[in-house]
Amino acid sequence: MSNEDLTKLTKFWNKKQFRTWSTSELERSSKNMQALLAALKETTAAEMATILKLISYEIMRYPRKSKEYIIWAANKKDLDYALSIAPKTFKVKQG
Repeated sequence: MSNEDLTKLTKFWNKKQFRTWSTSELERSSKNMQALLAALKETTAAEMATILKLISYEIMRYPRKSKEYIIWAANKKDLDYALSIAPKTFKVKQG
């Protein structure tokens, strides 16, 4: 291998897509998902629809740790995933 080939390979492997995630970054995303699941447990479908329709200056009435803010700030992909696993996560009494 020549020096040119080595520099090309080094540039390729140093790109952002190959970075490793630190444990604090991984824990942060799992904690955010747990908070989202807990917030979804306490809300109804009608409440969720009104929360998602809020505009950015309207959401400022709620604290950052409130269920309204957590649901509003969640990414659509994360929200869809949380809704798909929510019935499996929470046990519902039947009968």
